[in-house]
Amino acid sequence: AFVTVIGNLDGALQVVQGLVRVWMLNTPFGAFDFWRSTRVMPPDPPGHEITEFPFFTFLFGDLHAHLMAIPFTILALGLALAVVLGARGAKGVAARAGWRPGDVARLIALGAVVGSLRLINAWDYPTYLLLAAAAALLAAYLRNGGLNAAVLIEGGMKSALIFAAGYIAFLPFHLNYETFFSIVEKTTNQTVLWQFLLIHGLFMFVVVSYFVIESKGTLLAMGRGLRSAAMRGAAAEPMDEGDGPLRVSSGRATALTVVVTAAGLLGIMVITGWTGSTIPFVVLLMGLVLLGGLRRLGSFASDAPAMGFVVLVIGTALMLVIGLDIVRVQGDIDRMNSVFKFYVQVWVLLAVASAYLLWRLASMLRAIAPPWDRWTKIWVAAAVVLVVSSAVYPLL
Repeated sequence: AFVTVIGNLDGALQVVQGLVRVWMLNTPFGAFDFWRSTRVMPPDPPGHEITEFPFFTFLFGDLHAHLMAIPFTILALGLALAVVLGARGAKGVAARAGWRPGDVARLIALGAVVGSLRLINAWDYPTYLLLAAAAALLAAYLRNGGLNAAVLIEGGMKSALIFAAGYIAFLPFHLNYETFFSIVEKTTNQTVLWQFLLIHGLFMFVVVSYFVIESKGTLLAMGRGLRSAAMRGAAAEPMDEGDGPLRVSSGRATALTVVVTAAGLLGIMVITGWTGSTIPFVVLLMGLVLLGGLRRLGSFASDAPAMGFVVLVIGTALMLVIGLDIVRVQGDIDRMNSVFKFYVQVWVLLAVASAYLLWRLASMLRAIAPPWDRWTKIWVAAAVVLVVSSAVYPLL
């Protein structure tokens, strides 16, 4: 459902703007602009970005390559997950090496599906080839109980098998295919954060919510450490261990707060001046996902394979977002097709991962005995608002 039957948040934004016109400006509500939601990165130029999402493509009835590729990309994700899950409970020499007939069959099937993307929609091929190779490496990691030379060798050999299977299956095509644009160049502009959140806001809410909860203990420990360091920096006089509670000078504490805040704001302005506002946000989110995901993966718990795969999927999507704010495909009209084709990939990847994480969040919610505390109620309300807001476009 997250992949195909919801829209971005612009539909809800249009409704809010229409209500404001009616209630506050005493003007007509206005017509709902279905096209506006597919062009949410003004002004043009620069950019000319197309920000379609699958539901619009189905609604528009455009039998375009990116539409035809969606079922195959979801199939590729399913097969990649099967490769990862196949590493659980491996027993025996062949099983531990990952070369049982079933293991090889899954790799060949994955390679054939990924290889088909080069014919159907070449924009998808590099992304899903890398994701398939990462899934093979993750399966090797789980099967061997950690990272070592054997994992790298196994992952490399299986990645080569995936590539070869996809190439040989469509060999006549490759022998006669010619490409005109195969390199990238510096981008013309970057995505403003509010535009990114307008497109992927629901997915970001789910991902951030889950990994904040997953990493809660680590984040609190980091916060306590920073607070302790700040308190010692603001202490009225040097303190040794065992001297009891710190005595803090209010003047020093205020000065330290001002300096840290000013330095943080200056750092943000310098970074966003070069990277834009979306890259810093995505980098921080990537760190949060890795913090929670690697912790779960290192535990080798029963859900470690599934969570490791989700981290791969989210990480791939976030890397695409970062890449699009640095480079574009050569010959593009500003970023028109670069954003168009890769943001559809980002949508599919984040939608699949978010659906799974939302199920896990709902399981956590069911385990909380009512009455819920204030923060739980706020989170549930925010989740409902975002889901309803994402449903406005398809409903209208």
